[in-house]
Amino acid sequence: MISPDIVHLNSSKAGALGRILKFMHSRKYKNLDFYYTPHGYAFLMLDEPKIKRNIYYFIEKILGILNTETIACGKGEFVYANKISHNSIFINNCVDINYLDTFKTNKINTVDTFYTIGRIIPQKNPELFNKIALSNPNYKFVWIGDGPDRNKLNSNNIEITGWLSHKEVLEQIINYKYFILCSKWEGLPLSLLESMSLGKICFVSNVNGNKEVINNDGILFNDLNEFNDNFNSLLDETKKEFSNNAIKDIKDNYSIDQFIFNYKKVYEKS
Repeated sequence: MISPDIVHLNSSKAGALGRILKFMHSRKYKNLDFYYTPHGYAFLMLDEPKIKRNIYYFIEKILGILNTETIACGKGEFVYANKISHNSIFINNCVDINYLDTFKTNKINTVDTFYTIGRIIPQKNPELFNKIALSNPNYKFVWIGDGPDRNKLNSNNIEITGWLSHKEVLEQIINYKYFILCSKWEGLPLSLLESMSLGKICFVSNVNGNKEVINNDGILFNDLNEFNDNFNSLLDETKKEFSNNAIKDIKDNYSIDQFIFNYKKVYEKS
């Protein structure tokens, strides 16, 4: 029988179910502290009808009244969390820098290949990924993952690897120079943080969850033309600067030690 002191609800679905359960059994759980991290609010899912997204927002707003602290996974998510409930803070997602460093070789970031990681679904915008690949036929593009929209990746220079273990992913990407993320919305993507930690040149869509991370250490773009303009004008010295800045940014702001320290402070006050 589990008798926790703290319950942490991760994802919109778990957050809704857990907070409803807490409300229904308020006496039973009166001494139990609940925390909630959305990891990307459901009402931001642009592939869902507007009325459905409005319902999701209404549910979050109602449940935000309950005495549950929201811990957003990054600054972008915190903007929405704070609108829903002022009982909100943010703690950045993190990566294990020491583990990532074990995959570095003397050939790291030497291959002019673009890669992305994730499910091939509308959120990740495979149509834009495909357009970018079509407009850059001299470069190889790799999608690590799989999903129901893989048929939208039909450019001849795209490779779809299927699902790989985390170790296999890192072994495959270590020599690739460019990371690309075309998402329509994000929470705070670990694939971006890991790529930055490895010094990749990162091109990411200009949406919440991405744009809060990039700070003079990568490129934000809104469409195909912006991507191509930025990529074609990028100087080698700027690439080196982006790479060094990205590594430093992750070390300073997204390390696992900092993550544990911040969560320990939150949990200890419970």
